[in-house]
Amino acid sequence: MPGTGTNTPNLNWTTFDTPGVVEAAITGILATDPTDGDEDEMTVEELTGAKPMFLYYFRQGLDDPMDDEYKFSRRFEMGLQTKLVKEINDNWLCMKGGIDLEEELEKNEEKTRIEFWSAIETKMKVISISKKDQKMLAAGPMVRLLKKYSKVSKGLANKEIKRLEKIEKDLKKESAAK
Repeated sequence: MPGTGTNTPNLNWTTFDTPGVVEAAITGILATDPTDGDEDEMTVEELTGAKPMFLYYFRQGLDDPMDDEYKFSRRFEMGLQTKLVKEINDNWLCMKGGIDLEEELEKNEEKTRIEFWSAIETKMKVISISKKDQKMLAAGPMVRLLKKYSKVSKGLANKEIKRLEKIEKDLKKESAAK
C-alpha cells in the first residue's frame, strides 16, 4: 500500500496531514505551507544550513495494484536504494503526506507525485515528478536530479545571503554616517 514501502522507513521523514501543511520544526526553522507567501524573511544563519524540500504525496488507502497512482508509489518506494536514501537524507528535508483517497477522487489532477522545493524560496517549486515522468524514479536519474536541484537551491541561498549581507552593510554605513 502506498506510503508503507519497505524502504521508506530508511528516509528521515517529516509527515504532514494536509498537503503543504508541515507540522514539525525543520533545521530549527518552523516550516509553513510551501504554497503560502506570508513568511518572514530567512536570516543568514538559517540560510546557511537550509536544505531544499523533497515532498512525496501518495494516495492513502489505495490498494488496487492496477491503479496508475499505486504503480507510481510502488515504483518510487521499491526503488529506494541505499545511494538514493543517503542522498535524500544528507541533502534534503524529506516530507511525505497521504492524500485522502475519497476526497481527492473528485479532482482531475495528479495526486501521487514528488515535488522538489528550493530552500530559499519556499514558494518556488523547482520540479515535480508525476506518473508521466516515472522514468525519473529510477535510482540513477533520481540521484542526478537531486544533486542538480540541491546545487540550484544552494545557489539561490548563497545569492540571498549576499543580498542580506549587503543590506546589513548598507544599514551600518547609514548609521555611521548619522
